[in-house]
Amino acid sequence: MKFGRFQNLLLIGVLALTGVSAARANTAITVTGPLSYKVNGSTVTLGVANIENTTSGTTGTLRLELWAFPKDYGGQAESGYILATDVLGTLSTNHEFSNVSETVPYTPPPNGTWVATMFVSEYTNASADNGYSPDVYVNFTNPLQVGPAAAAPSITSQPQSASVGVGSSASFSVGASGSTPLSYQWSFDGAPISGATGSSYTVSSAQIASAGNYTVTVTNSAGSATSGAAVLTVTSSQPVGTARLINLSVRSNAGSGAQTLIGGFVIGGTGSKSVLVRADGPSLSEFGVTGALPDPQLGLFNAAGSEIASNSKWGGSATLANIFAQVGAFALPSGSEDAALDQTLSPAAYTAQATSTSGDTGIVLVEVYDADSGTPSSRFINLSARSQVGTGSNTLIAGFVIGGSGTETVLIRGDGPGLSQFGVGGVLAAPLLTLYDSTGAAIATDQGWGNSSSKGSSSKQATITKATAATFGSVGAFSLSANSADCAMVATLPAGAYTAGVSGVNNTTGVALVEVYEIAPAAGGGTAPVFTSQPVSQSITSGGSYTFLVAATGSLTYQWYLNGVAISGATGDSYTATQAGTYTVVASNANGSITSSPATVTVGGGGGGGDLTGSWTGTWKEENAGGNFCTYQNWTLSFTMNQSGNSVTGQFNMTIVNTSADGNSGDLCPDSDGEVDPDNIIEGQPGQLVQGTVSGSNFTIFTDSGIEFSGSITGNTITGTGDAGSGSGFSVGMFAIMKQ
Repeated sequence: MKFGRFQNLLLIGVLALTGVSAARANTAITVTGPLSYKVNGSTVTLGVANIENTTSGTTGTLRLELWAFPKDYGGQAESGYILATDVLGTLSTNHEFSNVSETVPYTPPPNGTWVATMFVSEYTNASADNGYSPDVYVNFTNPLQVGPAAAAPSITSQPQSASVGVGSSASFSVGASGSTPLSYQWSFDGAPISGATGSSYTVSSAQIASAGNYTVTVTNSAGSATSGAAVLTVTSSQPVGTARLINLSVRSNAGSGAQTLIGGFVIGGTGSKSVLVRADGPSLSEFGVTGALPDPQLGLFNAAGSEIASNSKWGGSATLANIFAQVGAFALPSGSEDAALDQTLSPAAYTAQATSTSGDTGIVLVEVYDADSGTPSSRFINLSARSQVGTGSNTLIAGFVIGGSGTETVLIRGDGPGLSQFGVGGVLAAPLLTLYDSTGAAIATDQGWGNSSSKGSSSKQATITKATAATFGSVGAFSLSANSADCAMVATLPAGAYTAGVSGVNNTTGVALVEVYEIAPAAGGGTAPVFTSQPVSQSITSGGSYTFLVAATGSLTYQWYLNGVAISGATGDSYTATQAGTYTVVASNANGSITSSPATVTVGGGGGGGDLTGSWTGTWKEENAGGNFCTYQNWTLSFTMNQSGNSVTGQFNMTIVNTSADGNSGDLCPDSDGEVDPDNIIEGQPGQLVQGTVSGSNFTIFTDSGIEFSGSITGNTITGTGDAGSGSGFSVGMFAIMKQ
């Protein structure tokens, strides 16, 4: 038990609760020795060893109060239930109440698990709590259980995968059991969806970028459970026999002359292609973009540099509006000064150039869409964008979309020094190329095309290989000098939305070109695989195994993955798993490939314990951080751990998310989001080591700077308490972490 004193606090009651006054008692009451309570039916016996008045003057009337709270009370505003009171009387100077033991009426709280807290309060004629003001409190460590213990959530009905066209809606729902109330949080590709907190979730107008994995985590006071992933497939109006490039978008600062924003594209194949080209300026303000170009001028040029079409105001054309909806582009206000063109083009190279009609400068978005319907005989084989690369938010950002099904292999380049051979001045001398998925997670990063790319944190089943001079020649890309600082990578990607970003190493600036080339597209006339039976998550005992089995259409080859890493020799339609983790399988044929829904294997110790092996990410709210200097700090936690038997080792990192204002000092409370504690008061240096033990589903781990994390393992979620204050009552708070 830990004693505490109030400092201008107010307890607000609910239902039949009593409010506790914010006024401080006028005298200092000292409580020593054990405190106790014992419930016997409709009565409770309250016990205190010693209560003494250590100041001059007689106290007001003192009384004992027994409360029930949902968590340890620490002086904060909190809702609770008052269970019993006992009036003791007044105390004169240096007098005491000894060996208090009083049996009084008891009113139980609602069913649930509660923290019992005893107050010593003094009558001060306060406005709340019948005139009593609190002085001393203590939380009892043994929980007060009323009625049956809460049951942790369990998923009884999994959300189901769906396939819809662009603009259509898709709904997911989950069934769950467990003690109420249950709360829900839906996630897309592992990232929580704002406001998606019901038992069902609807994607109201699906776009290509909406495709991915949807899960829901159900939580109550006893724990949480996360559903299996429901895969949403979004198809464009075009046939989806194979994957192909269908969209380019580039956003940057643009103006006139040398500040022209240029987006290039090449059409290959036979026959003409319907292409939608846009230069969006004023409409970007609807998405929170500031400093947008108010009057974009859009020009479409052929390979000879001749302008073949232009537009400065799209005019609200019904034909164009229908094409916007067809390709999944966001709508434009009918009277806006955004520019748009619909052109039918023969196979060749083109550029879309955005300038200003008045000489203004500002942010503009250039977009190029494949607007064909039916079965097109031509396709985009190259997309590119050239712009000035700055720092911060002013880097070169080009988005592209792969439509259809299966995978598309592309060459992605970030050219800087290589542009000098074409007379371009002020080039970006040291570019850095990063490929991102639709959630903003990095898939891979390249610095110097002669080097191998480094893998990012994205969970996308992407294959990244090193680009070569032969690769450049096979797609018609201009050559790059050996060992130049230009960047390149070859990526095999499933259908979806991606971003290629080019920035300068060490915040250098200059002109850069980002390029995306199609490599060896899948042959037409066939169809990519489709799963007819997905792998199913399973929990096994330590030393046990589980065999996954899938089925898919077509003549196939398979490759199984554990936590995103290919499993050597696992190339059949079944795989027997013995390790905890997330499993997927890629099915391929001559026309493409498809990745299964993820399935999780949980391995328990003998009788259903937990396993901390893997990567875990979540949040920790550290309360009363640094004594009374900082009320709270919210941290993002990252663990990478390996469990052998009951022993755990690994690495740990934490980054500040937000914090309360400093109190008496600015030293112990980080001043801004993303800041690492400058004085190493709590977390030490990033990349700490951790070690600990697991017993059944419970665990305790310690960082090398002395932070203790303890709690329980429920499937892919671990929850509990983090303590950086060595049991002092400061720097303590709850954490919730999910397996990645």
